[in-house]
Amino acid sequence: MLAEGDIGKGIIIHQLQHGIMIQAGPEPDIGDVNKPDTLQYYYHVGKILKSLRIPEKWLGVYDGIGGTENTKEWLGYFDESK
Repeated sequence: MLAEGDIGKGIIIHQLQHGIMIQAGPEPDIGDVNKPDTLQYYYHVGKILKSLRIPEKWLGVYDGIGGTENTKEWLGYFDESK
């Protein structure tokens, strides 16, 4: 089982009935493009979870809000620190 420290200080793992929830940092953060916000917790968790993500080729055509391209962009947004 993962615990704090296994994936990084400040990353909290919550055990749920049918899985886990990973909390990226002590509180939600929206960032601010007018400040040097780096959202380090989010990028760290994104990098770790990248290998678990559904492969792009399996996404297929998605006509929901934003479509397939926006879905790919959102899934990959926190892969690397900007």
